[in-house]
Amino acid sequence: MTSDGSWSDADCLNPSNGACQIDNLQVLFNDEVVSFDDFEDGPFPPSTVGNWTVFHDQGVGNYARLWSDLNDIDPCITNHSCQVAFIDHPDVIEGSAGQECVTWCYGPGGYIVNTQGGFAGPLFHLHNTVSSPPLQWADQSLDGGTYS
Repeated sequence: MTSDGSWSDADCLNPSNGACQIDNLQVLFNDEVVSFDDFEDGPFPPSTVGNWTVFHDQGVGNYARLWSDLNDIDPCITNHSCQVAFIDHPDVIEGSAGQECVTWCYGPGGYIVNTQGGFAGPLFHLHNTVSSPPLQWADQSLDGGTYS
């Protein structure tokens, strides 16, 4: 199942409880029932339901993290501020060896964004997004400010 960003549960505007909901699942083999579950045996979301195990696919991976002091393409300039970056560093996702730099080493320790499809394999691409909730304006009587 895939969905574009405007019709997903990620924005919390129209929660759908997922892509699909299953009830009364029957598995047949040579016209004989080999498994049946009504999925009414426990709280949702359990790690196992009846004869089934819940599996969460990591996809390529969620490499989003705040970093500071990333290398700039211009060696004479350094941006010390925090930035969101999608760097495949071994400390970001458990089980990842990291993606070492190819031509431009901008990440800490020489790591960069994953170029090999991450956990999903070389046919896949990274499609991470980061969004912030609206920031509260500190003083409603003020009509301007400095963001730093």
